[in-house]
Amino acid sequence: MPRPGILKPERGKTYESGRKKVAIVTGAASGPGLADAEVLAREGAADILSDVNETAGEAAAESIRAAGGKAEFMVHDVTAPGNSNDNRHPLPDVRL
Repeated sequence: MPRPGILKPERGKTYESGRKKVAIVTGAASGPGLADAEVLAREGAADILSDVNETAGEAAAESIRAAGGKAEFMVHDVTAPGNSNDNRHPLPDVRL
């Protein structure tokens, strides 16, 4: 069963819900976060990937761009107290 709010791709089916949207995906350097970011980008969303692993996160964003998607990466630890509301870390500019 898919997690709430996550698109579950079905073979041969196209989802239109990602078009002209920006998706902020945490934990996006690998695993389920990366898989979610790839699906969202494939469906037309511009992704902002965030993770504590800068090397893997930059590689994930580059992989999405190489596949024709829009993605930018930012190092961000959502588990650190105060980080989620810290405006010293502005979001990268991602054009739709």
